Formats: sequence, C-alpha cells, structure tokens
Amino acid sequence: MRSLSTLKANNMSKKVKIKCKHCGEVFTSYYSNKRKFCTYECSRKYRIGRTPWNKAVPMHTHVKEKISKANIGRIGGMKGKEHTKESKEKIRISMSGEKNPNYGIKLLGKDNPFYGKEHSKESIKKISKAKKGKLLGEKNPSWKGGTVLLGIKIRNMPEGIKWRKDVFERDNYTCKKCKKIGGSLEAHHIKKFSTIIKKNKIKNILQARLCEELWDINNGKTLCKICHRPLRKEQLIFNK
Repeated sequence: MRSLSTLKANNMSKKVKIKCKHCGEVFTSYYSNKRKFCTYECSRKYRIGRTPWNKAVPMHTHVKEKISKANIGRIGGMKGKEHTKESKEKIRISMSGEKNPNYGIKLLGKDNPFYGKEHSKESIKKISKAKKGKLLGEKNPSWKGGTVLLGIKIRNMPEGIKWRKDVFERDNYTCKKCKKIGGSLEAHHIKKFSTIIKKNKIKNILQARLCEELWDINNGKTLCKICHRPLRKEQLIFNK
C-alpha cells in the first residue's frame, strides 16, 4: 500500500481541468500550479477594482521576523548585472498598455490610497536616512555627466547675464508670443542651450567664454514665464 506522501506527490504531478475565475473558460493545468485563471490577462482584469484580502491587515511580528531572517545574506539574482538593450525592450513591451498591472487603476487625487494622509516624523526620518547619499552625483538616474551643474555656472557668468540683458533690450522687454510688456521675463534659446554645449564640446567655463555661438543674441528671444513653460517642458521630454 502506497504512503500518503506518495499519493500526494502523484496528485501534484497530474493535470486537472480548472474553470477560470474571470471568464469561466475551462483550461488544463498541473494540480501543483494551483492556477485560478486561464491567462495573465484574466488575472489582471479580475483584480481591477477589487480590494486585496490583506489590505489594512497588519502583519504579525513573528511573520516579519521570519521574512527578515530568511532574507539575511540573500543576494538578488540581478545584483551587479545589467539588462541588455534587447531585454529592456522586451520588458517594456510586456508591461506597456493593458499588459501593465496598473492599467486602468486611478491613483490620482482621492483614488490614491495615501490621499489626505501624512507621513509621521519618524517615517520621514527613516525615508531620509534610507535615501541619504544614494541619489547624489553619478548614483542619480538623472545624472548627465555633470552638464547640468556646468550649465548653471555658464548661465550665471557675466557673459550669460549680459546675453539675457541684451536680448531683453533688443525686444523692448516684451514677450514675443503674447506681447506682454515687463513682468517675469525669460530669455529663450532658439537653438537649445544644451545642444550648443554638446556641439562645441564645452567642458569648462573658459571654453564657454570663448564660444561665440553661445553668446549670439540672434539665438535668443524674450518670453514671459507662462509662454516659456511649455517650451521648457518639450525640451525636458526630448532630452530624456
């Protein structure tokens, strides 16, 4: 007579017919998989609008301790490695549009679970401590080789201040788009400031001072802050 463990093992390796919880279609899968849905798409659609059973249910202390101990010394499979361009593209395609688990779920305003709440002082300190030094310089995902800091220095040079003033005076301190006179004005680079720096391979203040294209007032026009904002957003999106 076979033991109970042998019977369980045999059942686990058997294929069984299962009815999908979302669409009702019958599909075949191994008993050990314990599947409830015929496809990932059905699983995703079934979850939309439903509250998870463990939402707002605090985890027991002994469970937290078990998880913590189990993860001690464990190294992630991708630590020290990088995805290839092909791998990144595959991940992007697999998670785009309706394939994304968060597709159709609104997380803005009152739909956000954190709406109307605030972090406690202790929580803010923990977040600050966890992120301290992790997003500085080259560690920051938005790092562009120090060009942003160089750009700020160039804009604040005497030549940069004079260039803006010359552009404003030429345009009679008038926004070229809405024709508003005075107020909060900004000098817009027609040919992008970052493009000129890259094209002329400017690496320091001295090289910037010698670059004639950088100080050409014909490459500038006066815009008010409101008219300039959409152009700056377009440039930020383009540079990503």
